[in-house]
Amino acid sequence: MPLPKNSTVTLSTAIAGITLLTTHFAYAAAGNVTLENPLAVNSPAEFIGLVINAFLGLSGSIALVVFVYGGILWMTSAGDKGKVTKGMDTMIWAAIGMAVIFASAAIVRFLLTALLGK
Repeated sequence: MPLPKNSTVTLSTAIAGITLLTTHFAYAAAGNVTLENPLAVNSPAEFIGLVINAFLGLSGSIALVVFVYGGILWMTSAGDKGKVTKGMDTMIWAAIGMAVIFASAAIVRFLLTALLGK
């Protein structure tokens, strides 16, 4: 005997309903369900502070690499004034960048200490 056209939809609805009911009863039988905090922070301000500190650390590392690159340019210039100038300018701008990064890190730490009280 062939199945009516709506029997597939009815069968799918019945399976979905049984699945939902069994999971509901399984969670009810489990009692208290708790989730651990994977970020190890307790507030959005702490999370933002971690992200900012990570960004500042990465920026400082990049500035250090640029500073070393400028020194290498200067040392390998072989007396070419253009390369010497380029190396010196690179080192100067990297030093300015590191000063800005360190100042911003100090400001962020001050603000986080003021906001979080730690």
